[in-house]
Amino acid sequence: MRFISDKVEEVSTTMIMFVVASSLIGVLPVGYLLVDMYDPTVSWSESSSDYKVLLTVFLMLLIMMGGLVIMFLKMKVEINANATAIEARMFPFMRSYRISNLSDIQSLEIIKYDSMMKYGGVGLKKQLGGLTSYTMNTKGHTLRIKFKEKKELHVQITKIEDWKRYISEFKNQSV
Repeated sequence: MRFISDKVEEVSTTMIMFVVASSLIGVLPVGYLLVDMYDPTVSWSESSSDYKVLLTVFLMLLIMMGGLVIMFLKMKVEINANATAIEARMFPFMRSYRISNLSDIQSLEIIKYDSMMKYGGVGLKKQLGGLTSYTMNTKGHTLRIKFKEKKELHVQITKIEDWKRYISEFKNQSV
């Protein structure tokens, strides 16, 4: 069997908009209180401790928002396959690969998906019943890996023709 390496790095714009909008909803009340409490006639040393704490919280929220946006921009799905195993991970949520030996796999197939309808959104999703998915976009193709112990792993892929050849080799090997 041949070696395949596939990577999906483009983040869905819907996901980025959701992260920014939800972060802004958290920051707006604190920003409003800061503006409301600001008194230009008072120096920093004379300002109330409530104002200083509120400003610190606001700055921490902004740093966390920036970290979230950077994390989502660095997100990627990686999948590698060779003659003995398939490895998949969703960086930065998973530092190491999830290794699936071919002897533990019942079937492989490529399916089209709509992540909002099938998985409940994009990202690393674990559902009851043993379905796990790693997706970056709301629509596309995933490699469906069915395990012998009734669990499934769906990993978004882009090199569809290479994966079709790999699946046919897998089927020929397992027959």
